[in-house]
Amino acid sequence: MSYATTPDEARAEQEIEKELAGAAARWLAEIARTGVNRDRVSSEAAYGNAGEVTVETAARLQADLIVIGRRGSGLVRPALLGSTVGTVLHGARCPVLVVTNPSDAR
Repeated sequence: MSYATTPDEARAEQEIEKELAGAAARWLAEIARTGVNRDRVSSEAAYGNAGEVTVETAARLQADLIVIGRRGSGLVRPALLGSTVGTVLHGARCPVLVVTNPSDAR
């Protein structure tokens, strides 16, 4: 909505970055509530093509592992992954763990 409701692109980007930073802070707070030490986790929020941004961010941070969720109907074969997951699987320089909903395995 920020992009659609702001008068210019620069302002829209600032609003989006602010919203994403807030989302990242909420994720960190939620992780901390599970008992994970805050020193062991960090967050970064970015916008753009999700698969490409994930691969670029993981490379820049020298990530050891990417964990990514996959949504889909149980009728879709695992080989037909979504474009985001496919981009990450093919472009990542580190292992990728794809998490699925148990109901998707039916």
